[in-house]
Amino acid sequence: MTLDVATRFALQTTMRIRGDASVVEMVGSGSAQMSAQPVRRFDAAPWRDPRLIAGILIVLASTALGGWAVAAADHTVAYWATRSGVHAGDPVDRADLVAAHAKVPSRTARGLLRTDRALPARLSDLRWATDAGAGTLVTSDALEPRGRAVELPVSVGAGGIPVDVRSGDRVDVWAVTDSAGSGGADSGSEASVRARRVLSRVRVVSRSSTSGVSGGPGVTLVVDVAGTKLDAALMGALFTQRLTVVRVS
Repeated sequence: MTLDVATRFALQTTMRIRGDASVVEMVGSGSAQMSAQPVRRFDAAPWRDPRLIAGILIVLASTALGGWAVAAADHTVAYWATRSGVHAGDPVDRADLVAAHAKVPSRTARGLLRTDRALPARLSDLRWATDAGAGTLVTSDALEPRGRAVELPVSVGAGGIPVDVRSGDRVDVWAVTDSAGSGGADSGSEASVRARRVLSRVRVVSRSSTSGVSGGPGVTLVVDVAGTKLDAALMGALFTQRLTVVRVS
């Protein structure tokens, strides 16, 4: 039986694709002889390919390593921060607060307010104890209950207060008394200076420039004296004696 070229090619291709029969080989010229040659059948099992297995293991290891690296690098904690500038004495509004993720030293973190913990009191019962700019992390000292503060104005002469004292700072107020004393006959008269602390660790509510006790330039501090016993001697010292303000930590 003579097969043309097209028929021979189609038959060979079909046999190779099927893989379950002998391949037809055309031997000689003008005649067709069917010689049965077994075709090797390939058992396709890609999951047994070591290259595929190695590739899958590499992908899994890379994914796990990447996830671990991201988790290890993200040690930030969500704290409350100010959305915009706030002023001491103003009531605290929910719109004033925004969550901010930050990584801070453990010593600093102790005084910050975390978003996953309760505030010192209900927002409606709180007010700002200090001025703060936008984006400032809120500390526990920055909020105080409304109505607790007792505000007292104190006038300090020029040079009697640090130039950078501001709202929220803690200060001691000292009253200085100039008095004349007499020494012996040979020593003559000499002036003695006595100072005593009249207010201890009071919080500065506000600061403004004004005239001092003597009428010269000075500063008026409004301080929170809640918990301080106010008596005639204390008030007399604050308003008649020369005052010096010392900022304390």
